[in-house]
Amino acid sequence: MWGLGIGIAFAALLLVYPRQTVFACLGVLVLSGIGIGGYLGLEGYRSWQKDRVAFTVLFDYTPCADTAKPILVIVDNPTNQTIEKVFFRVVARVPGRSNDILQTDQISDDKVIPPAGTSRLCVAIPNLTESQFNADLYKRLSKLEWSADRTNARFQ
Repeated sequence: MWGLGIGIAFAALLLVYPRQTVFACLGVLVLSGIGIGGYLGLEGYRSWQKDRVAFTVLFDYTPCADTAKPILVIVDNPTNQTIEKVFFRVVARVPGRSNDILQTDQISDDKVIPPAGTSRLCVAIPNLTESQFNADLYKRLSKLEWSADRTNARFQ
């Protein structure tokens, strides 16, 4: 019902002040377009910044002091903004296969990464204790293809 009232009011303004009403409507449309364009541009820039953050996953406990956490995740921030938190999932695949054999939950890390900085994080293999870890298992795990999935970064 209120839409009908607005339509009648607009029609009356158009009849009484045709030129001013048209210019006012054009002005509102232009300002709305500028606002929407600015918002979409800002969101596109933020998305582009997040896509530039690189996640590298390596299976090698040499850089990690704790053998219970043999997965090294390197987060590279090539942007000009500070990262306050990252989110990712570790994925392991048999070469030539597409299935993730780990099925890990999302991992988050709140280490602050400055612009053009790098962070290193050691991650445990889910459902694997240090006592189960041996040379044979290490050899089999080192042959997998490791990567990060569902990556995201939150900037300050």
